[in-house]
Amino acid sequence: MAWAWASMRFLDIPFLEAISRQARKLIPEFSVQNVASLSWAFAKLLVQDSQLLKAMSHHAQVRSLEFDGQQLSNTAWAYAKLGIEDEPLMQALSLQALRLSSQLGPQEISNISWAFASSLILDRPLFYGLSQAALPCMTAFDAQGLAMSAWSLATCQLKNELWLSAIADQAILKLSEFDMQYVAITAWAFATVPVFKAPLMDAISEEVASHIVDCGPQSLANLALACARVKYVNIRLLDALAIAA
Repeated sequence: MAWAWASMRFLDIPFLEAISRQARKLIPEFSVQNVASLSWAFAKLLVQDSQLLKAMSHHAQVRSLEFDGQQLSNTAWAYAKLGIEDEPLMQALSLQALRLSSQLGPQEISNISWAFASSLILDRPLFYGLSQAALPCMTAFDAQGLAMSAWSLATCQLKNELWLSAIADQAILKLSEFDMQYVAITAWAFATVPVFKAPLMDAISEEVASHIVDCGPQSLANLALACARVKYVNIRLLDALAIAA
């Protein structure tokens, strides 16, 4: 029921508190799907119930081998979204993600990479396993998945050339599907690692210059910073940024 409320973004604190009280009594009976769904719901609504989340974490660690890719990625995403530092849980999820790496899809890969990067957990074996899982299915990544994967690698300062090159190639092909936030995040990521990809920056410049009115202040700042970091000069882009600023 909490999942349905979260899907509709309906925040009802008394209702969630009641669910939490009942859930804490039933956690020994929870499946990993219950853990994933309930943690996702509370994270989606940005409700940090420390008692519930701690109890579910302990249960999830014990049953970590039962997680499938979607359940694992949703749980990791939820704890990271709420800013909860839970190293034992993340370590258990990392080990299971490596076991399942060949079965992970694009959304699961990008969610897991975002969760660990957002939590500032530099797990090199995990990111290597995610890259190996990602490369065969790069054409299936959407704009969000590409941008978040690039952001995660940049945040962790992981210069994975093969994965970054594959992200750049797909981003160029799908740039028209990106909103300006994802365009700016992608530019920032490639400037931060840094792995300079001139064709990608050229494509980003044309896309941004054509849709500069859609850029918010944070996107403008990220784009300007990206250009400065890699000393990239594109007159049309710079003119557009100057006018928008």
